[in-house]
Amino acid sequence: MTTTSRDRAARRRPARLARLAGPAALATLAVAATVGLAGCADDGRADPGPSASSGPTAGSPTGSASGSPDASAGTSAGTSADNSAGAFPGVDPAAGPAIETSYFTARAPRHFRVKVMAEDFSISVNGPGADIGIGIVALNGHQYSLRELARYQRSSAYGLEHAPLGRTTTMGGEPAYLLLASRPGLVVSEAGLTHDGHIVHLTVTSYGEKAENLRLLRSILATWQWK
Repeated sequence: MTTTSRDRAARRRPARLARLAGPAALATLAVAATVGLAGCADDGRADPGPSASSGPTAGSPTGSASGSPDASAGTSAGTSADNSAGAFPGVDPAAGPAIETSYFTARAPRHFRVKVMAEDFSISVNGPGADIGIGIVALNGHQYSLRELARYQRSSAYGLEHAPLGRTTTMGGEPAYLLLASRPGLVVSEAGLTHDGHIVHLTVTSYGEKAENLRLLRSILATWQWK
């Protein structure tokens, strides 16, 4: 059988279309992955850090409108709790400018300046050797366990990509995840939870030692009060 130029063109067309469709297909997969995260499915893979056992739970409890506990939400324990009753022994509460939102109040450290980008969305706190950010993001009906939320936030926060999962703390007496990671010249910590239908997280980026970074984080948490 003689192969015509039309036949050869027809054979090449699928390859050309596949090459053109490549970026669009990748974009579709990226969107699907994002939706999958929003659906809160924990992939069940082992995480770096402590081994799993029973421990504090959070996530959808505070994220629900009623604030009622969700027995199915949980974190991996064997995890170290940052504090057990909202107290931070050995840490002086921050005594700088007030941080006011519709959901909570807190204080910044002394010599830090509070800049409200949007009262119930984004607040930056800047001072000697550290940048502090507070984010408030609507859940829009999604629900996260505390561990799922920590995993999700870790994947989206600069400097926390390799932070071990499993550490916990409290924000205004409610269980919260605690992420901590460092690289030469940079330390990042973050505490967060879901509360009243929102993700609320506090992130401290500093340029010194881990201990000083955590002291700043905990000094703010020691003043945290929900409205």
